[in-house]
Amino acid sequence: MAKHLYDLAVKTGEYTDRNTGEQKGRWLRIGAMFEHADGRRSIKLDALPVGLKDWDGWVSCFDVAGRPADKPSTDGVPF
Repeated sequence: MAKHLYDLAVKTGEYTDRNTGEQKGRWLRIGAMFEHADGRRSIKLDALPVGLKDWDGWVSCFDVAGRPADKPSTDGVPF
């Protein structure tokens, strides 16, 4: 089975953090990079960043190790 190495994302804009006043990037995850048992790497695209006004063609890789785990939903909705 392939190992998930990186999330792939494009920068879609910026915003100001309310707590710190720091400018931060707004990112859209468009896919992932995997490494196979034989060392090959492959990319799975889930979306294509078309229509972004200022997209410059760059896709960034973010390491999945150390990212917060997905939190289970606690909204009480039964579906």
